[in-house]
Amino acid sequence: MILKSIGTIMIITGAGVWGLSGARRLTKRQEQLGELKMALAYLDKEIFYMHNNLSQAMLNTAKFASWPINVLFAATAQELNLKKGTTADEAWQKGVNALQAEAQLHPNDIALLATLASQLGVSSASEQNRALTALGEELGLQEIKARQEIECNHKLWSYGGFIMGTAIVLLLI
Repeated sequence: MILKSIGTIMIITGAGVWGLSGARRLTKRQEQLGELKMALAYLDKEIFYMHNNLSQAMLNTAKFASWPINVLFAATAQELNLKKGTTADEAWQKGVNALQAEAQLHPNDIALLATLASQLGVSSASEQNRALTALGEELGLQEIKARQEIECNHKLWSYGGFIMGTAIVLLLI
């Protein structure tokens, strides 16, 4: 009887933790989109107003941004500073790949970031400003969608895990 009780508690707890982690991922994505939008605005100021070169602007933005968003800018700056003939496009793609491994962003968020690669380092500061502003607006829309997704699905994930665990226990009894 004690073994059954321990098993029941473990199943319900495991399923509940799974559900809570799903709810946390939703919240993390929305937070990270907001931080990414701020970091891109900072990068825009570094390029357009401060007139820093791209590698220095990326490095300053990496210092400004918090983890995991700073991974994007740090990896890009590191790649540019290696001076192995890597283009800004290639360096940005490597940074985006590094961010994808660390962040809770959806594939469409990553695809949005990848669109900036063709504009970085090859266009004028004003064109880069326009591209960064447009990307910031797109990320703002993604952030609104993420907030709506939280409103719709947060409770479902939070309670759903515990309910699923309880249902499994009831089926096993």
